[in-house]
Amino acid sequence: MVDTFELTDAIKGIAMLTVLQGHYFNRYVSIDIPLFANGIIGVFFILSGYGLYHSFRKHPEIDIETTVEFYKKRAKRIYPLYWIHIALMIGLGVVFGINQSWTPFLNDILGLLAQLTGLPFLITNGHPWFVYAIIEIYLLAPIIFWVYRKY
Repeated sequence: MVDTFELTDAIKGIAMLTVLQGHYFNRYVSIDIPLFANGIIGVFFILSGYGLYHSFRKHPEIDIETTVEFYKKRAKRIYPLYWIHIALMIGLGVVFGINQSWTPFLNDILGLLAQLTGLPFLITNGHPWFVYAIIEIYLLAPIIFWVYRKY
């Protein structure tokens, strides 16, 4: 029997490759299939919700300690790669003169703080929009699960 977490990882991998293929076709072949891409990205959100549910289900109670531990684990998973992404984009921008949609926000303290925390969903949109969206989900997940359990 296949482990459901192995299966969800496999589905995420296939979805990731499909999104990359979609980006390639949009850029180099001029084929735009927006509904297809949005559907595939939706798979990530559905599987993330599935994983979050099982993550919280293990805990008999959702309290401050559980929530803080949850946030720490998610931060360790997201931020290192996110910061590498930001460093690469800034480096590419400097070397090749590429202007990213979010680089103007690096010119002020609030914008810089928003970019480094992954919380610029309040002020900007850009390539790492998925990271911003998943952070919002992670921020709300403990509250949603607590309400789910209580009622």
